[in-house]
Amino acid sequence: MTNKYALFFNSMAFGDTLFGINSARRFKEHNPDWKIAFTVRGNFNLTTNDGRTGMLEALEVYAKQPWLDAVGYLQADGQGNIVNIVLNNEELRGKNPDLFIPQVRWWTDFGNNKSNNHLIKDHIPEEALKDGNLELFVESEKIKDNILRIGMSGPLDWNRKLQNEQSRADVILGLQNILNEREIKAEINMFGVEMRNYTLYQSLCVLNTQDVFLGPIGSLHHAPAALNVDTITIPSVFPVALDTPAFYSTKGNHLNVEHRKENHCGVSETKCVSQKLYENRDTDPETGHEGPFAALGFWPRKCPHTESGWACTKTVQAQDVLNTFETWLDNYYDKS
Repeated sequence: MTNKYALFFNSMAFGDTLFGINSARRFKEHNPDWKIAFTVRGNFNLTTNDGRTGMLEALEVYAKQPWLDAVGYLQADGQGNIVNIVLNNEELRGKNPDLFIPQVRWWTDFGNNKSNNHLIKDHIPEEALKDGNLELFVESEKIKDNILRIGMSGPLDWNRKLQNEQSRADVILGLQNILNEREIKAEINMFGVEMRNYTLYQSLCVLNTQDVFLGPIGSLHHAPAALNVDTITIPSVFPVALDTPAFYSTKGNHLNVEHRKENHCGVSETKCVSQKLYENRDTDPETGHEGPFAALGFWPRKCPHTESGWACTKTVQAQDVLNTFETWLDNYYDKS
């Protein structure tokens, strides 16, 4: 009997594909006889990498995942029609999939893995449908010693989102002061394509050795959550329930830096994006939008819904991050 073949296609960025491969993981767990291929768009690149190696580096990461039988990309014509499927598996190359799973809507975005599961709901049990945890396989070991390893977003990602290099510098100085006052042996490591002469996969191997990762939300938060590394997240303008490991992950300790209440329109009343209801993902009956409609970008400078006129993300202060870190630190050593 020939194995059936499911082709997953994720049209989004690298962070979103981490949810995509985990949707594929659940499918494989409950349909072990199926062959699974995971693909990205033909013009895929890492968000913070202007070079031409981004797709190859991402494909290297996907190829390491034991539940994926093939990885590759789709080529489309000017009208968006698929004209070629490029895979690294000769057995599946040129074969038409028995099931095509396109992860191209908003519900695959913002860290909401539970909504992503609805794309495969007819092939997995109800319990798996509600699971939001991520997994990521890398060939590195956790380090158990007396050194606390703190990962941080590098300046490119930090400044692209928060546009505040001084804040990042203040966070680093504040971390050093806290660690010195508590006499904790620690190292602070920066992550991002501009920080090391590593491939994406090599960086993830190093990330796997960290005890906690902090910075603005993005793929460098979803990856550590998948690696069972704790996170401290500065959220985007989107509600944290749509966007952060604190919502979707039950593995590890994941904390969010709260936006200042005097400059935020409220988590339950967020005006810049409609709520995403992953149990009714197709269309919002009130607006007709497919998934959450964003009136603003992820990291806007200005916002018409705050008294100051500044977006909530631009008023996060270094002390807010440091206070959250100390909360995490107390819990970390309580567990130890």
